[in-house]
Amino acid sequence: MTEFSRKEIGMDSVQQKAGSRQPMVARQILEALTRLLRSVKIRRTVHTLHLCETLPLGERRMLAVVQWEGERYLLAATANSFSVLDRKDCTRRAAGLAQDSSLSPEGYDE
Repeated sequence: MTEFSRKEIGMDSVQQKAGSRQPMVARQILEALTRLLRSVKIRRTVHTLHLCETLPLGERRMLAVVQWEGERYLLAATANSFSVLDRKDCTRRAAGLAQDSSLSPEGYDE
């Protein structure tokens, strides 16, 4: 290509045509991606069961605190069974603590 200039071969016109098509193709791809992303629906599952705390008590025995739908349960578990030892309503307790501002953070009167 050193003997001929680009104009003689016609390279400039080919590059100009290709260069004018690139923004149009990129725009079409971007529009297609935008349409695709707008059609994607994300659904988040709300989990209501939480394991708050566990305490192993030896071989095949443990205590666990589980929160479910605003209540906390103290569970005792063995290899063959489990039992509910206590139940606390977290929503009522949290509302009561928020209303009573005379208590210090440790729960004692100041």
